[in-house]
Amino acid sequence: MGNRSDRYAPHGVFPSRGDDRWIAIACTDDEMWTRLADVLDLTAARWSRLEDRLRDVDEIEQCVAGYTAERSADEAADLLQARGVEAVPVADLLDAATDPSLLSRRHFVDLEHLCMGPSTYERNGFRMADASGGYDSPSPLLGQHTDDVLSTVLGLTEAELSRLREDGALD
Repeated sequence: MGNRSDRYAPHGVFPSRGDDRWIAIACTDDEMWTRLADVLDLTAARWSRLEDRLRDVDEIEQCVAGYTAERSADEAADLLQARGVEAVPVADLLDAATDPSLLSRRHFVDLEHLCMGPSTYERNGFRMADASGGYDSPSPLLGQHTDDVLSTVLGLTEAELSRLREDGALD
């Protein structure tokens, strides 16, 4: 069904003005549909029931897409939200990387990776009081921490590590 729903209509992602820019819109009840139809200058009564909207969803989505394509995602979302219609711009990675809220929460952290050099890492999207939610170091290379794990977790001595290396067990 893609972004469609068998419980809501219209329900999907629609093109907006700009290069590969989109807006998500969901009409979750008949009253919201009436408000959207008013914004789109459609006769709401024609599709007043969900069953009618689901039957003609292709035609409805063409009307919605025609409206959203003429506006930026932010503009369309503001206009629709002001009328009580669920609508939100679809954010891409650049949007997220420049979002003032995410930046103020230090959602992204720059770390130096041994092979890739300077890299940006995204922290967990949620925070818990007893967990950092972030990263102190970049992702490790294969085998980078083998000696540390074998000595600190398993308690192997340097002599035992040397013997494993000589035997090829750590290759």
